[in-house]
Order: sequence, then structure tokens, then C-alpha cells
Amino acid sequence: MSVKHEGIEYPCALGTWFSTIGNGPCPDVGMWMVEPDLDDHGDRIMDIIHIDSILPFYVNKLGTWSDEPPMHTWQQLGSFGTWWVQMWEWLWAQWRAKMIQAVRILEGACAQLCVMLARPNHTTVNVFETNCLHVALSLKTPDILQEKPEGMHLTEISKHSGVEQDKLARILRYLASNHCFREAQRTADPIWGPSYAPEHTAWNKFSKQPQSIYTSWQTPEACARGERFGLAMLGWGNTIDGSAIATGYPWQDLGKGATVCDLGSGVGTMTMELARVHPQLQLKLQDMPERMVQAKNTIWLAQCPEALEENHIEFKAINFFTESPIPGCDVYYLKNILHNWPDAECITILKGVKKSMKPGSRVLIHEYILQSRVRAAATESNFMQAPELLLANYGIGKLQQYNLDLTMLVLCNSKERTLQEFASLGEAAGLRFERLWELGELAAVEFRL
Repeated sequence: MSVKHEGIEYPCALGTWFSTIGNGPCPDVGMWMVEPDLDDHGDRIMDIIHIDSILPFYVNKLGTWSDEPPMHTWQQLGSFGTWWVQMWEWLWAQWRAKMIQAVRILEGACAQLCVMLARPNHTTVNVFETNCLHVALSLKTPDILQEKPEGMHLTEISKHSGVEQDKLARILRYLASNHCFREAQRTADPIWGPSYAPEHTAWNKFSKQPQSIYTSWQTPEACARGERFGLAMLGWGNTIDGSAIATGYPWQDLGKGATVCDLGSGVGTMTMELARVHPQLQLKLQDMPERMVQAKNTIWLAQCPEALEENHIEFKAINFFTESPIPGCDVYYLKNILHNWPDAECITILKGVKKSMKPGSRVLIHEYILQSRVRAAATESNFMQAPELLLANYGIGKLQQYNLDLTMLVLCNSKERTLQEFASLGEAAGLRFERLWELGELAAVEFRL
């Protein structure tokens, strides 16, 4: 199906849209509504199919129109008189109009497809793009790179800009995934600038608090925020499909009565899903005393009382910097824990876990795992890579992990990590990397003794 509008022919759905608009008043002044939920499959899927049919049509058209008419032809037409020049100018204008229209339609169709297909958190929490652009422009990063079109090592860029290397890398990494810069290869304040101490963060500067954000939530004046954060993690876990590990990891192979210690569990978001899917497991929740009281007396009592009634769950407070978790568990599970802490603190946590492990115990670290934008051979990559022509790490398709990386920098002076960085942490703690489990939005790194 195709429809003509203002002399231009549009295929499929776009033609349908123009035919419904007609020549009436501007539709922009009409009613507004929330975008329909992705669960409204019928019309939503048809819209996606229609938009998908637009893309190849205009990509082909763009290829046909991309060769500009040779300029010498324009100049030679002057010898045939003014009429020919005017005719050529008219043809040139028509060509440019078609090019502009094709690009406009492709931009709109691609953006609309992203809105239809992407998870809500991929489009509603992209708050760092303008901030990162502001930092890059303030540091004159494009001007620095312009001097070396072949590329410049991050160390040199850091020296020119005066910003600590790893912090600058994370800003450029975000912008590279947003197609502002290209990473060619893998790779401030005099006291606070180079510091990765949990109490030397942008959040500390803003809040004037002397301790880390998590420590501050244990104080009487801020404990309500800690409780609210615990509840927020229930919703956040659903948003990032955090419960995928309950079905994506072979828990059934552990056997009946196997023990799983959720270290730094909060109120037990993932463990609650594990209790529902695998009731044969014995679950141990360990976190700060305030979270354990909230989990046992409020959250689990309301949302998963059967686990309490059948004694499948145990709550035990812990300070994992000074104490080891419950000994002898089959699995020690840490979800979104290490990304809260700099490397030294992470190694301390993992060493404490190692002390409690028995032969056959395993450690599962469940977080975002940053994937390189540089394509590797299939035999060398631990991740599934995007098809050719796309960035190997899916670019904007995985931008959320870079948003969270910058969030952790601002709040905790910590980071999201690559697989190699996780492997290095495990090695420093005396643990052996076993394998990577890709689980949708997140992934799990497995270690053993």
C-alpha cells in the first residue's frame, strides 16, 4: 500500500498516517496521552511491522539519491541560457527536498522503533548524555582529538584535560557508546580528584556528609531514606529483569536443601523470586541490621510468608568488611554489591567470602558487565556481539549500563566493571574465575576456590 501526500509517495503505514491526517487543522493541538503499554500487543506489533517496512524503502532511496549531480554540469549549462540554469536549479532543489525528506523519515522511524522496542528504563533515565557532553566540551576534548585524527591515548587526553584518567575514560566511554566519539583500541581537585574513597564523592560534595552514602543511611536522621531505598530496589530489580537468574542459572543441579547466602541482600528482592521458583533451597539473607528487620518483619511477611512458615529463610545481620558470611553455604550470591565499592573494598568483601566457603562452594556476582565496543574474534569474546556495522557492545542498546556506571561514580566513587576487571578482583581475593552467565540485562560472573 502507498499513499501520495503533497506530491510524494509514501509506503505502508506512513501513507495510512497521512491519509488520516488529511488537510484539517494541525493535529499537534489535539489531545495528548501516555504512550500505550508494550503489553498492548496487537496494534503495537502492527505499528512496528509497518515502520520496519519503511526503513528499507527509504534506505534504498537514500542510496539512489546520495550521488550529487556533478558541479561541472551546472557550470556548463550557463552557455545554454538562463532557462536551462533555472531548470537545473529547480531539479537541484527537488533532489535536495527528497534527500531531506528521506533522512527525516528514517530518523523518525528509527527513533519510534527504539521507543516501541526498548525497555522503559532505556529511555526514561538517560540523564547523563547532556552532562557528559558538557564535560567533554568544557575540557575541549574534541579540540584535543582534532590535532590527532588517528586517535590519542587516554593518558595523553587526561594530561591535556587535567582530569583523572579513569574518570575521564568513563565519560568518554558513555559518549562513544552514544556515537559521539570512537574508541580505536581497548584500553580535578588535588585531593578528591584522583581519590576513589567512598566518602570523597560528588554526592559528599553536594550533601556535605562526611561518610559514604550507605553509612549515612544508618544514622537516625537518614534511616528513612535507607528504608525507602530498600523498597525502591524491589521495583528496580523488576525494571532490569534482575530475577532472570532464578530461571537462567542451574539452581536445580545443587540438590534439595542446598544453601544460598544472599550477601548484601537488602530486603531480598532476588531471593524472594528464588524462593518461589526453587522452594527446595535454603536461603540466607545478610545485610545491615536495619535492612534485616525491614525484610523479616515487613517485606517477607507481606509478600512471601510461606518461606517464613516453612523455615526456608534465615535473616542475619552482617558488616561484610569486618565479618565473614554464614559458613559452608553452597552459593554466595552478591547482586549489585561490588559496584557500590572501589576495588580495595571489593577485594576485602571477597576475601571474607572465601573464608566461609567449603570445597564445591561457588560465588555468583550478578551485575551489569561492561562490554568492549571494539569487536573481537568470536572465539575470543565471552559476550554475544552485535551484528556487523553496529558497535560490538550494541551501542545505545546497552547504554543503561553506562548510565549506571556514572551514577556509581557520583554516589560511591565506584563503578560498573568489565569481565576482566571482575576476574582481577577474584584473583586478588584468591578465587578462580569459572564462567560468565549472560542473563538478559545483567550477567553473572561465577568464581570457585
